[in-house]
Amino acid sequence: MSKRIKPRWLDRALVISSHYLTLCTTERGYRKVLKHLKIPKESRPAFVINDHSHASVHFFCGPQGKQAAVVCIRDFDGKDTEAVQALIVHEAVHIWQEIREHYGEKAPSSEFEAYAIQALTLNLLTEFNRQTRGK
Repeated sequence: MSKRIKPRWLDRALVISSHYLTLCTTERGYRKVLKHLKIPKESRPAFVINDHSHASVHFFCGPQGKQAAVVCIRDFDGKDTEAVQALIVHEAVHIWQEIREHYGEKAPSSEFEAYAIQALTLNLLTEFNRQTRGK
């Protein structure tokens, strides 16, 4: 008779994104990500797209044709938690829009869209907290 193993709950994800996702809270970290993706120095966009923005998302095609979304956020020290969260939600929406376009989707259900943005936001917020607050 074999040993009985307690069942465990499995990952509930129905879809795995076509895009890898990361968050950069420093320009140094951003440069390391771009080096990992083998993006030539002359093709690398600025950390944050312009002087008046506090966050940007960049999309790249990395090694072996893998799609990547790189969210960059700066000037967050001293900002209200809610302001930072709003920036991250904003960038998550851009990621969702890019992924939807990548798949050629025009109008998935509003509920599917909400769950997708929620999942992206949760991943980004969790990573932000890990990088900045050690959580």
